[in-house]
Amino acid sequence: MRLKEQNKIILLGIILLIIAGIVVVILRGFNVSLNYEQHQSATIMVGKDLNLNDIKQILKESLGDKEFDVKVVEYFNDSFKVNAESITNEEVATIVNKLNEKYGTTINSEVVEVKTISNIRLRDIVKPYIKPVIITGVILCAYVAIRFRSANFIKMLIRIITSIIMLEALILSVIAISRLPITPFIINVLLAVAISDIVYLIEKYQGVGEFYEK
Repeated sequence: MRLKEQNKIILLGIILLIIAGIVVVILRGFNVSLNYEQHQSATIMVGKDLNLNDIKQILKESLGDKEFDVKVVEYFNDSFKVNAESITNEEVATIVNKLNEKYGTTINSEVVEVKTISNIRLRDIVKPYIKPVIITGVILCAYVAIRFRSANFIKMLIRIITSIIMLEALILSVIAISRLPITPFIINVLLAVAISDIVYLIEKYQGVGEFYEK
């Protein structure tokens, strides 16, 4: 009895957390990483072998508290691309001055072009995964029907789908509440969790004559 009560409390906690996540998504939506929201980008040719840590420090000093990411974009390691929520002309001038001071160059800030990159919709991030998920779902249905043909495989399928929905909803709620950015890596993690859950449930109930007796 005590175990059942504990399970009920855990289930209630999960449901409340999912509801809280839904509220956050409705009010604020999911958070996305810098590269997927509207931002500005600039590529700067330095002409000298770059130390990425030095570049990051220069950008940190020039952009202040703004979120940014940077990567070397040329084979010769002599230019870099920076993405930030915004990059003003004054910030470009500061970056260039610090680069000239650090590397002894004569870069002109006026030749540095700052581009505005439009945001990428969340459904566009998810879109490449839709077809593989559908194909996997069809294969799963066929596998469950064959593997558990002596049992009520419809009930088995419903149990698997319900488990996946609850688990994924729980993870997405935690992501929404914590404001963890949605990235392709996160989507891959969600898919890996779903696959692991499916494998676990199938192994758990293999050899069971009547699935709902468990």
